[in-house]
Amino acid sequence: MCYKQSFHHSGMPRHSNFHRYEEHPFKYFIKHKMRAFSETPPANVEELDDKYILSIYAPGFDKSDFEIRIKDDTLIIIGKVTDPESEDLHRWRRREFIATPFERYFQMNEKVDREAIKAKYEDGLLTIELPKLEGFISQSQQIEIQ
Repeated sequence: MCYKQSFHHSGMPRHSNFHRYEEHPFKYFIKHKMRAFSETPPANVEELDDKYILSIYAPGFDKSDFEIRIKDDTLIIIGKVTDPESEDLHRWRRREFIATPFERYFQMNEKVDREAIKAKYEDGLLTIELPKLEGFISQSQQIEIQ
């Protein structure tokens, strides 16, 4: 499909709203606000009877690129990029996906057994198991509907 556009002598298209396109609020949102979402990998938190499972989708990292620690009641997950720019950068004609450094913070409650937390990274998914302390294991009961 080809689109031909006429230009004024100034080199700008004859479209009356062209000068406002750069200032459009939706474009600003996409350019600036959505960037924060794309730079932070998405996370899922699942609560089971005996533990929480935190999963972070972070493809393109090695397991040595992650730092996981606890400070006060906050679980801190840092993803560092060991190779920010490839040595053969000149080969890229277009590059839309690349691992970017990030930090995520998750507030923990008093139910978590901090000494038994385990983490693994496999197939682009960082999974952190946060077991519950013995007294906080959830009890479930089926209720009959009448």
